[in-house]
Amino acid sequence: MKNQACKPPKKGHRLFNPLTDQTIVTITVGQGNEAKDFLVAREHLISASDYFANAFNGIFREAADKKISLADVESKTFGIFIQWLQGRTLLDGNGKEYDAVKDKAMDPDSGKKIIELLNMYVFGDEYDVPQFRRDVIDTFIDYQEKYPSLPGCDTISQAYERLPASSPMLQFLVDSWAFSPIGEGITNSGHETLPRRFLVDTMLRLLITGNGSMENINPYMQRCDYHEHNKIKKEE
Repeated sequence: MKNQACKPPKKGHRLFNPLTDQTIVTITVGQGNEAKDFLVAREHLISASDYFANAFNGIFREAADKKISLADVESKTFGIFIQWLQGRTLLDGNGKEYDAVKDKAMDPDSGKKIIELLNMYVFGDEYDVPQFRRDVIDTFIDYQEKYPSLPGCDTISQAYERLPASSPMLQFLVDSWAFSPIGEGITNSGHETLPRRFLVDTMLRLLITGNGSMENINPYMQRCDYHEHNKIKKEE
């Protein structure tokens, strides 16, 4: 698919307009001693996510109590999401801008940011935050381009375990491996721990594109292919 000028999703960045509803809701993330409460403007949450809109605008208990628990979410991931929600800019867990070039120069072998970004993308998928997913995958692509040996087998396995088969993130992982020299040796030993579906998808991608033609579908130049354009979100 040819690159195109992407339109923002219907649920995009929150507006800069002053709040018209002063309601504050409590989001509890994590479990047990690791649980942490976040106080968030309801209007901001529902402007970015249909999941939270349904939870806090419906007839469910969460709407009446103005509370919801996300036991499977880490506080670090949710904290990054709240920073993004309020500031409309994606910052890392230390509150700094993501900079793949700088990180590559300082720590050429580190894949920590890749894992952090994947966790954020999974959160955006599970809780239906389309603009957050888009901002995260664009940053993920920046890091993947600078760290061609990443993500590792464990990260790819985690992506396949936690994301639906139709996820643009999975498609990018396949395309980036097929585009790289690593993909040509996908059947070699050392890749046994990769998900079978990933191996099959990558080999099919290589067969479909043929020798040398991957340069025409460089995944780093076709980022819009990995954005969702107001398609109806299907359940797995």
